Amino acid sequence: MFMINKLSLFLIFLLGSIALQAQVSFVVESLPSSTPEEDSIFIVGTFNNWKTNDPRYMLRPLMNGKYEVTLKIDTGTIEYKFGRGNWTKVETDEHNSLTKNRVYKAGSGKVVLVTIKNWLDLGGGKHLNYVVFYLFAIACYILGLFIYFSTLHHRSRNVSNAFILFNASLALSLICGIAFNLTDLIWQTKILSMGYILLCAWGPALRFFLLSIQDRQLKHKLWINFLPVSLIALWTVLQFFDFSALLFLSHRLHSDLTVGNELKMLICLATGLFHHIRMAKELDFATRSDRVGEGRNFVTIVFFISALSFVLFCLHSLLLTLGKGLPFVRMESLTILLSPISVVEFYFFWRYPSLLNPIALQEKNEEKEELQARIPSAGPDASKERTGLINVNTQELTQKLETLMVQRQPYRNPDLSIAELSEMLKTKSHVLSKLLNEHYNKNFRDFINEYRINEFIRISTSDSNKNFTFLALAYEVGFNSKSTFNLAFKKSKGLSPRDFFKLNYSIVDSDEEL
Repeated sequence: MFMINKLSLFLIFLLGSIALQAQVSFVVESLPSSTPEEDSIFIVGTFNNWKTNDPRYMLRPLMNGKYEVTLKIDTGTIEYKFGRGNWTKVETDEHNSLTKNRVYKAGSGKVVLVTIKNWLDLGGGKHLNYVVFYLFAIACYILGLFIYFSTLHHRSRNVSNAFILFNASLALSLICGIAFNLTDLIWQTKILSMGYILLCAWGPALRFFLLSIQDRQLKHKLWINFLPVSLIALWTVLQFFDFSALLFLSHRLHSDLTVGNELKMLICLATGLFHHIRMAKELDFATRSDRVGEGRNFVTIVFFISALSFVLFCLHSLLLTLGKGLPFVRMESLTILLSPISVVEFYFFWRYPSLLNPIALQEKNEEKEELQARIPSAGPDASKERTGLINVNTQELTQKLETLMVQRQPYRNPDLSIAELSEMLKTKSHVLSKLLNEHYNKNFRDFINEYRINEFIRISTSDSNKNFTFLALAYEVGFNSKSTFNLAFKKSKGLSPRDFFKLNYSIVDSDEEL
């Protein structure tokens, strides 16, 4: 009985080995660029009586973009060709002439690599795609933007890094869009994988860029925001090498979508949604009544373009999951929608170079706000406002202002404006602006920063805050960035925060980067 079992196991193993050896994989590693995306590719030959659209012999796409079909060939020789469902769509040579049948002899290899040079019905031709010209023109435009950017000397280092990261992502997206239109289906699959990496990187890159324009910082380290991008990048590398453990991701949910692409879309959607929501909360947008602040106008326009494109992508992803999709949305469609951002950048950076220096821009905007605040509003009550400005009780308003600053500490609000402070005092903005300039000899920004700095010094010398860094305490009193805090402190005290505390209080900050 024992011998019979051993013999049975041996026979099973032998038959399995023979069956395994009989399998041959035909892998198409190159296709004509004119191959229609929606067409299926079949292998036909003596093994199926030359039936051109036999579903058993339809090639399946691999994760790395190539196409494969597996045949069982035990003995003998077969002849075969490749086609797209009928004899008018059979493969041809580079001159569009019919070729001899391909030949495979059993035992000559487990994998056969195939290059298809042409299709009989297409003749190697590919329709001229004007999208390529548009994307190429925008790519040249971004190149010009980089050249102009390199000529600007007065720019923030933080903004420079964000500008390069953001526009490099946009430029790579354009290049991918161009390549997608010029290559075949195999390479289009690879480029699409690169597209998912760039799409996932778009949210954090845009957020980093727009926050830097307004002299603000990401809540967490930059690399943390790019973790999902790293995940998709690693995934794509494994996919290019056709990593066997991920083969299940190439399973098709329907003709236009694989499991892997669906998961990538979900990651991109989650990442993009998170960063757009965060931007909506963190950024200072221009409103209809806001007639000053080039930075706010720029941020509003760029965010609106990005949000609109993201909404379209969400709609397309939902419909594609359901097997429908938007017929006009392709890999390059989102790039086309986002491309006007480069035009907006060039206009604003050319006209307002101070955008690349947020501190100087903020001072310029506040000067404009104060100048407008000094002009009484036109209308039937204009004369009364002018009279009120002349007859205002300066002493009473000054006392009321100082009491408000001490008791309610409005300066702790990093987004405090002269209009908000005027509303707290129950007075007009131009009245407050005149008071600050004539009584304190300061503009609104310097007045508020003086209170912030004094409060910062008070809490920094307290024993209860000795474990906090200077930067953490600066945020606590109302500053929204390290650069703004350092500049304001040195302007007020004549020394950097580190030197000031070391000289006067023998305190050394634990934050080495401050």
